[in-house]
Amino acid sequence: MLITPQTEIRLVKVPLSISNKNQITFANKNAQFEFFNSLPHLIMNNCTYQRKDNRIYYDGKFDDLIQYNYVMYQNEGFSDKWFYAFITDMTYVNTEVTSIEIATDVFQTWQFDIIYKESFIEREMCGVSEDIAGNNLLPENLETGEYKVEGTAEIDDLEPWYVVAYAEDTFGFRYNGIYSGILFYVYSDTDALRGFLTQINLAGKTNFILNIFTVPKLAFYPLEQASHPIETDIKATPRPLTLVSTPNSLDGYIPRNQKLRTYPYMYVAFNPNGSNGKIYRYEDFANGTPEFNIISEINPNPTVCIIPQNYRGATGDSLSDIAQLTGYPLISWSSDVFNVWLAQNSEIINLQMQQEFDNTSLNQLQNIGQVAGSLGSLAQGEIGSGISQAGSGALNYYRTNLNWEYYQKLQMAQIEKQEKLPNTGNFGSSNATLLGYELFDKNVFTRYTIKHQFAERIDKYFDMYGYLTNKVKVPNTNNRPNWNYVKTMGINLLGDIPQDDMALIKSYFDNGITLWHNPQTFLDYSQNNR
Repeated sequence: MLITPQTEIRLVKVPLSISNKNQITFANKNAQFEFFNSLPHLIMNNCTYQRKDNRIYYDGKFDDLIQYNYVMYQNEGFSDKWFYAFITDMTYVNTEVTSIEIATDVFQTWQFDIIYKESFIEREMCGVSEDIAGNNLLPENLETGEYKVEGTAEIDDLEPWYVVAYAEDTFGFRYNGIYSGILFYVYSDTDALRGFLTQINLAGKTNFILNIFTVPKLAFYPLEQASHPIETDIKATPRPLTLVSTPNSLDGYIPRNQKLRTYPYMYVAFNPNGSNGKIYRYEDFANGTPEFNIISEINPNPTVCIIPQNYRGATGDSLSDIAQLTGYPLISWSSDVFNVWLAQNSEIINLQMQQEFDNTSLNQLQNIGQVAGSLGSLAQGEIGSGISQAGSGALNYYRTNLNWEYYQKLQMAQIEKQEKLPNTGNFGSSNATLLGYELFDKNVFTRYTIKHQFAERIDKYFDMYGYLTNKVKVPNTNNRPNWNYVKTMGINLLGDIPQDDMALIKSYFDNGITLWHNPQTFLDYSQNNR
């Protein structure tokens, strides 16, 4: 039985490459045919049955055909299906015939027969509605370069207040819930503290000062001003702190892919001077806004606790992510040794002086009586005895006055000796310079982002290759307007497709393939893909 040749073969000039790193998708077979039919092509009709992946002897001169790189053919007498193939080789046969070797473009030939099943997806593009900061967090291990400081937070509530621990006539109070058997005098500035210490020195009571230390003023929150002394129970409430929410840009660059608005491309660092640093991620805070509660104890070298709020899924305090700030110094002060000694001994000295004065007065009266007795003896004619008594009484009177003068000089010398003794120093810690330079409350929180050039490069990389996914799911092949990139590991596909062709299709996805949805924008990454 003779079969009338009915095969149509078209040589086409296409933008596709046999590497199959990039392919074009179509809504249906008709749209597919219309696209290829619109490209430059040659038609040869009434050919014999064209076998798949075989050689074509095409009626045409080699030089006229060399520009074409693709074949589409239809064995019309057997089926209405169009087959698509790459030209892999052209060979001159004679002036009118060219030998053409073809290899089936298995994706274009079978794309409407492919059934995508759940597979392990290594990389792909998520839907635009799903591209939210915090939704895609698998590390990409891309070069980020050095980070740029985009802002710092200065916390006024960390400014120091000065606390004098004083132990005179007090029954103690509860400070922040802890009993203290001493009284706290609190001052917000050094002038007020200096005035208090001057009064204490003048009163000779520096021995009642047990310590002078600093705490952040938030330790007494909600007090707005220092109140001295604190003669009541006090329990500070946590001070709320809210930082800037997730930034829209990185060093001035506004990214298209929202993964760039997460760690490690931007983050908040807790890195105060003298304390252990800690990293907080914007995406782990509710609504992307870092919020903290700050609270401090009232003790020498206090610990300031900075507690993130609504962080990493916690409701309220995230106690496992607390940051701590230490380094508040003890304050040095001096004791006026003389005033202390004088205050401690003035009453004793006064009593001794009074006692000595009284004894002197009694001795003088006794001596005066002795002189008076000598006068009586003289009157009775006892000349020798009278003169002797008078001389002895006068000598004792002079001796008593002289002893009183020496006693007064001795006491004054003792006072002058104490007055010349140097004041004693009570030394605090050695890190007070941080307060002195007003650096302690600065740069506690710092916002870091990668630099503009790294952000732009990574953004383009995500544009081309999507995000690391590492998840078992049906691959996203058409959820972006212009292109989708998919890379799988052992993709699962079904369909009425020859096994050899199916194996090739699977290899394209396992090696990574970009599916372009608009032939007019093929390979044009400048197009909006959102």
